[in-house]
Amino acid sequence: IRQYAATQPEWTLVLHDTDGFKARAMTSMRGAGLISDVTTVELAKTLQTRSQPVGNVSSVVAGLTLPCVCVDHHQVGRLAFQHLWDRGFRRFGFVGHPRHHYSTEREKGFRAALAEMDLSPECYYDRSRYSYRHRGRLLMVRAALQRWLYSLAKPVGIFACHDVWAVHLIGSCRLIGILVPEDVAILGVDNDDLLCNLARPTLSSVLVPVEQIGYEAAALLDRLLKRGKTSRQPQLIPPMGVVARQSTDILAGGDPDVTAA
Repeated sequence: IRQYAATQPEWTLVLHDTDGFKARAMTSMRGAGLISDVTTVELAKTLQTRSQPVGNVSSVVAGLTLPCVCVDHHQVGRLAFQHLWDRGFRRFGFVGHPRHHYSTEREKGFRAALAEMDLSPECYYDRSRYSYRHRGRLLMVRAALQRWLYSLAKPVGIFACHDVWAVHLIGSCRLIGILVPEDVAILGVDNDDLLCNLARPTLSSVLVPVEQIGYEAAALLDRLLKRGKTSRQPQLIPPMGVVARQSTDILAGGDPDVTAA
């Protein structure tokens, strides 16, 4: 966003936390427009009542009419499958949230790629009503998740809908004595450097083009400010690949002595 704003000398950027964001905040800021991470229905309703143009960079809430720029979630799912398939896995799992749009779309892409091989994943869904910001709370110690991990035929490659839950999966495996990546390989999304490298073993992750999304979102807002309208279809940016780390550093089904070494 900053890079695009540098090309617009009349722009001034103001940061505002969306927690508790109310319509009067837009009035007090007197902003010409807004780029927002819309993660709740309440925030979406607040923004849709305003006359200022809004660009959305989130895919948590489905069915919004706000102009949006985001990663192509179907391609994220397909890329995750290909990474695990290339490492020799023929059993697959998915961990996600049934009410978060980005999660369901990534699962659809993952399932579509599996279906082409006449396969389907074993799935674990977090059905709690925690907010998006608390989506990883205590996941690793949940007995239901641990039972699910125990029940999986192994070796298995698991795709988690984002890095937070992928890190919790690694922690849960450590707690119950499942080896990562020998028994369970785990792949996340977002390539959050801090999370991925704090995990033990370190976490492989699909790389989301966040800088390009920010730049295109600023360009979208510029078009809205100048022309007052744009396409209602989300602008989808393809993922940039997979950053492979230790959590998928295995060749499933290979010689056991080589794997042990």
